[in-house]
Parts: sequence; structure tokens; C-alpha cells
Amino acid sequence: MAVTTFPTIPRLCSLVDLQIHQVALKNFHYHTTAVFPYNLLIATLDAKGGADDYLMNTITGEKTHLRAGYAYILPCHVPIQFERTPAFTVVTIRFNLTFFYALDIFHGSERIGTVRAPEFISFLKNTVCSSGQVDLVKTATRLKIEIMGLCLSCWPDHVDQPDPRMWKYEKILLYVRMHGDANLTVDQLARQCGMRQDVFSRSFSRDLGRSPSQYIADFLVQKISTYLLTSRLSLKEIAQKLNFSSEYYLSRFFKKHTKLSPRDFKKQFFG
Repeated sequence: MAVTTFPTIPRLCSLVDLQIHQVALKNFHYHTTAVFPYNLLIATLDAKGGADDYLMNTITGEKTHLRAGYAYILPCHVPIQFERTPAFTVVTIRFNLTFFYALDIFHGSERIGTVRAPEFISFLKNTVCSSGQVDLVKTATRLKIEIMGLCLSCWPDHVDQPDPRMWKYEKILLYVRMHGDANLTVDQLARQCGMRQDVFSRSFSRDLGRSPSQYIADFLVQKISTYLLTSRLSLKEIAQKLNFSSEYYLSRFFKKHTKLSPRDFKKQFFG
């Protein structure tokens, strides 16, 4: 019997990763414009009559009105204006669906994805938001499956087949993921590749769709966000971990890329 194998598919599967940073139940006033280093999934559980809550992409002017029973995926790095009131009870999930070491699938997309999702809403109500006992491992596994399905329903148009040229950056991107901090420079990455900085920057930008300096900045913002959302570290301790010279410079860097100070960023999730 002949056997045909497909070695590329397992290799690509190993490079696709769904990272969930926070799951939260909310129903409060939220009026702001922000840019996040992760994708934001908003699932509307319930809504009172007459509510006119919406999300607006400030680049395109696209306005998306919230409706009960729907899920919305907001792509990373896009400034979104939030107009939300307690009329809507929502579950928000911050996540990155990454390929090839932190290259987010939704990076570069400007479309707010909208999916009618009654089964997903029911799952959230019966497990994530339930006050009863649930199998946490099973719930976490199901949550990842559900989010993957919603992502497939809102798949960005710009995602192409993997470019063979990108494989030469595999070790560099893994190095950034494992060792990246505020001291990391484009010149250091170029020297690891045995290239001049200008040649490396042009090649990286052409093959991966963003400059190496932007890739490093996106990585740092994501690391800072993860520490803010999932740890009890002070801003000074986070700055030390990531080799910023002080919490002041970390705050300035973070606000430049998200339009929010670390304090305001954390406050919107924890009050």
C-alpha cells in the first residue's frame, strides 16, 4: 500500500499558536479609543432594550453596533473607539492567534469581524460565567476550539500562503521571543544573520511585511500587556524584567504604542 505524507502541514501546525491573555465578564460604561497589541473578542450575552452601544474603527470610520447573541473580533494594532454602557453584558477575551513566532494572523487587518454565535454564548453562560463547578481543563480546551472557529469565520483577506523566504528568519524570531527586551536592537539581529543593518531591515520588511524595529516594539508591548494583566508585578519590576532604564521610559513607550498609560490600561480591566 502506498503512503503519501504531507510534511509541511505538521510543521505549519507547530507554528500556529492561540494565546489567551484574559477572560472577563463586564457590564459598565466604557468610552475611550485604544490600540491593543492583541485581538479582542467581545461576546454579547444580554442587552437591555434601546441600547445603542457600538465599536468604531477610527481609521476606516466603520461603525459596528452591538447586538445580543453576537461575537465581534477586533484586530490588533487598530485604533478602536469604544462606546459601551451597562445595557450590554459582555465577555471580553484578549488573545493572539500567532503564526511563525508571534506574527499575529490579524495583524494588518482593519475589519471588525461579526459572527452570530448563539452556541458560543450559551457555552460561555454555562461554563465560563457559571457559579457552579465546571471541569476547568475541559472548559479551557473548548474555549480554544471555539475561538479558533470564530477566527476562521472572520479570517482576514490579506493572509497568504507562507512565503518560502520567511523560513530564514525562524531562528531570529525565536530568539526575539525567548530573549527580547528593551536592550535588543535591529543591529544585533542583523549581526546574527551576518548582514549589514540596512540590508537586513529591507529584507525583513519585504519578506515579513513589517520592519524589524516594529516587530521588536510589538513584541515588547505584548510582553508588557501580559505582565499587566496576569501578574502582580509593579511597573518598576516589569521595567526591570524587560531592561527598561526606568518605569517612566516603559510608560512612555507603552503609551506611544497603545494610546494608554499602563495605569489606564490596567484600570480598564480591573477598575
